[in-house]
Amino acid sequence: VVCSRIFNLAQRQKKKEYKALESVLTTLDNAGKKVTMSTKCSDLNKLVPQLMDVSHAILENVIFCHQEEANWCLGDDATLKKKFDEIFASARYTKALEEIRKYKNEKAGRLKVLKAECETAEAHLHQA
Repeated sequence: VVCSRIFNLAQRQKKKEYKALESVLTTLDNAGKKVTMSTKCSDLNKLVPQLMDVSHAILENVIFCHQEEANWCLGDDATLKKKFDEIFASARYTKALEEIRKYKNEKAGRLKVLKAECETAEAHLHQA
């Protein structure tokens, strides 16, 4: 995977203007041939983690971490927790667990209703 981005930064009188001009992504297909795609930067930010098979947080905080920010693991507790939550996607994990619990409770409630209906039907069958 080769990724290249072309930017334009111009300094006007009192402010700087940033403009992304082009993004090119070069990969190899199954036959070993080079495939080049020209994409938007936003698309490239989604494609690169998928092609490298790592999360965006790993790329941002571990692989492409700036030298000055490399000591984040020695920082204060709040920053450290935030980084680990991003890397290990704990928010998504917690949300998924909550959804599983909710689904389980719904099915348990439905099972109680069906058991009660089954017992009622059996009682009617024995009376008939």
